[in-house]
Amino acid sequence: PLLDDPVSRAMRLMDQGAWMEAEASLTASLVDHPEDARLRYMLSELHFKRDNLEAALVELEKVLAARPSFAPGLNLWAWIHAMEGRALSEAEQRALAALRTQPRVGSYWDTLGWIMHLKGDHPRACIILKRALRLSPKDDTVRAHLAECEGEESL
Repeated sequence: PLLDDPVSRAMRLMDQGAWMEAEASLTASLVDHPEDARLRYMLSELHFKRDNLEAALVELEKVLAARPSFAPGLNLWAWIHAMEGRALSEAEQRALAALRTQPRVGSYWDTLGWIMHLKGDHPRACIILKRALRLSPKDDTVRAHLAECEGEESL
């Protein structure tokens, strides 16, 4: 049987590409539970997946205001800033904070490694990205980031 709690429902709708329905479900759930960091995070992830980075950041700021150590929120905030190439030092600090909470998540190491790459610290970035790949060996994004970083390091 399918779970029908707000988070499971939103995840299912997002997996189906039913963006409007997922957003409506999350928004309705937030009326009853405005401080629920998981619901806010899901809404930020929905915006992120729909390429609305500013809306994702607005929701992430709310998540992190309520739960400053919420690792998925810290990582997504860091990743968005890395994608945009801005606030890289703060993004690095937030990625590290996410890793302090959940050190075995390969995508968090990927975020940190990519930030180090963008900051020009290619040797450190390669070490971090290799760790990300060990934790997430099937992640093509991590593999691509490592390949690009290793290419820069050899220059």
